Amino acid sequence: MLMMLKIIKKRYYFILLIVVTTAISPDVSVLKQNLKVYFTTFVADFSYSNSDGLLYSGKLSYQYPDKVHIKFSDGKVIASDGKFLWVYDPSTLLCAKQVLDPEKQEGLFDLLNSGFTFEQQNNRYIFTRDNGFYREIVVDVENGLFTYIRLITKDNKIMNFSFHNVQTDVGIRAGLFNYKPPTDAQLVENPLNKYSIYIK
Repeated sequence: MLMMLKIIKKRYYFILLIVVTTAISPDVSVLKQNLKVYFTTFVADFSYSNSDGLLYSGKLSYQYPDKVHIKFSDGKVIASDGKFLWVYDPSTLLCAKQVLDPEKQEGLFDLLNSGFTFEQQNNRYIFTRDNGFYREIVVDVENGLFTYIRLITKDNKIMNFSFHNVQTDVGIRAGLFNYKPPTDAQLVENPLNKYSIYIK
């Protein structure tokens, strides 16, 4: 379960990296001008693949500034109300819960502020740099919204995100982010958590 939590947390942070938007430097202001970055909610179908050929898909719901609900096609769920992260695996009926560190929840523009050079090719924005964990980030924008993002690490690992059926500023049920696992699930809480807001 701990290994599954670590893997899914990585997917969660990658997606949060994309949908959380913050102030950016003039070097990437062209991208900002072509984005509808000030939305209150964001709902989309997504797919994720990497250089190992792994592929995940599902539905993403996001509410500004840090509430996320991700439902994967295999039934796994990642949800966060900004304070806690829940990870539910229906194959094991286990639900892990962990306190989040808000200082580690950075947005895409936080990353792009860290020394990238910029090139635009129509609706594609390419950011490159010689040093750092990510050496290249490619962003495709259509109708003011992200449609595709590729991240390439310094050791040439590739992560691809595609978004479809994107809607912004739509109503989302508040309980979606304060996740309650199914009644037959076992809640496994990180022992470092100070307290729990979920009582089974």
